[in-house]
Amino acid sequence: MWDRGRVGAARNANAAWALKLLDDFSARPSSSPFWLYPRRDVAAQLKERVNDPTKINQAHTWLCGITSVVRAWAQDTPVDYAWLGIQLYDLGRGRLGRGELLGKVVSPSADLRRSGLPDRMKPADWMILASVHEACNIAGVQNYTKDEGPLHCKAWQYAREVVAAYKAAGYKNVIDHTDSLHASNFNVADLEQANTYLRQGYRVSLLINDRLLRDNQIGTQALVATSDHWIGMLETINVTGDYIQAFKVFSWGEPRRVPQFKDRMMVQDFLREFYGFVAARMY
Repeated sequence: MWDRGRVGAARNANAAWALKLLDDFSARPSSSPFWLYPRRDVAAQLKERVNDPTKINQAHTWLCGITSVVRAWAQDTPVDYAWLGIQLYDLGRGRLGRGELLGKVVSPSADLRRSGLPDRMKPADWMILASVHEACNIAGVQNYTKDEGPLHCKAWQYAREVVAAYKAAGYKNVIDHTDSLHASNFNVADLEQANTYLRQGYRVSLLINDRLLRDNQIGTQALVATSDHWIGMLETINVTGDYIQAFKVFSWGEPRRVPQFKDRMMVQDFLREFYGFVAARMY
């Protein structure tokens, strides 16, 4: 049975170890394959994210699926998260998770290492999120840079990539319950299923249209009805009659409410923008 208290205590001990590793990393000489980014800045940002993984932020990139996975992974295994950042900065390669053969090799391309930063993105987030995307994407994208191509096509986050990233990070039981094109295939029972997984200690990445994060667009008709964003589920979704009570998710470097400024929203308005979820359990 999942024990929240035991997991929390283990997390605190691992976070303390991760912070010690990052203190040592910060004090070393500054040579790096990611030479554009100052070592002390990267170390400080990694420490901030070990303490609060919701600070991890894809900014103006389309790396939302990978971001939802890395946020969960940094929460569950802060030492592994910190160590990947250290390896990437010092060696230009590292390992994601503890899966088969000690995790998936993450070896970012030279173009990625030399890339400037996307608008408003921190070096530590770019280095890890972009490198994991190159390693786990199922579309064969290589030489990924801040220029994501027409319609951000080099950063499109398919459910199969989110599943692959969770598995590579060491999650043992990964469930893909998505349909990226048809929100009509989901109903309240699917929300309850996501709730059940969250209560059982799974990390849950919700696939939505990002209109759901903008109160002024909730309940209006999209020009093109499709999914376009991943968010991390932080609280269960409480359905009362025809309404969903406001609940917390993770997106764009912070916990956010859905809806953001209101206490509730219509169930039908939520389901119009909901395209399922991927759930994954570490312990």
